Amino acid sequence: MLLHYASEIQTTLDTIKDIEFYLGKFPYRKTRIAKHRHLQFHVEAFYQELYILRERLLKFLKFIERQHRKDVRLPEIKIACTALGDFVIDSMKRGIAVRGSHVHNWRLTDTKIERLNAINFYTLMPQVARVFKAFYETEYRKTRKQWRDRINGTLAVAQRLVDAYFDEVFKLLFDDRDKLIYPSRLKF
Repeated sequence: MLLHYASEIQTTLDTIKDIEFYLGKFPYRKTRIAKHRHLQFHVEAFYQELYILRERLLKFLKFIERQHRKDVRLPEIKIACTALGDFVIDSMKRGIAVRGSHVHNWRLTDTKIERLNAINFYTLMPQVARVFKAFYETEYRKTRKQWRDRINGTLAVAQRLVDAYFDEVFKLLFDDRDKLIYPSRLKF
């Protein structure tokens, strides 16, 4: 189960990397999917994955505590897990707040993506379509780059957070010789 939790956390980080990649490509040239809608979808998916990452980190801490329920080290483990949980919550508070503020009531609002939507509206008018299509492409590339940079920056911070998290989890689960310390209920 330790590997399962670690794998789920890594998969979430990998998914955020994938989202950043997907933003760099628009594979739907001959469909009715608008570029700004593609961008919006992946930005929302990014915030969803941040939320999933936080939940998986917290769930792993609960798993560790439960596995050590009748262990003599439980008080020490609870203190460490509480501190780690607070660290995770505090570190991810801003990204989670953005996700939480929109997901249940309305879609994520981003002024630059909304602006792209407005510009796209003018591309449908034959009299000005050509000019606005060029303008839309320029603004789309700028907005996409800003979101890719933001996601990349957040991913770097999330990776450092996960590394620090696992440094502390490792101290709880392994001894000085890097040997797994089994909960006392599992001793043979």
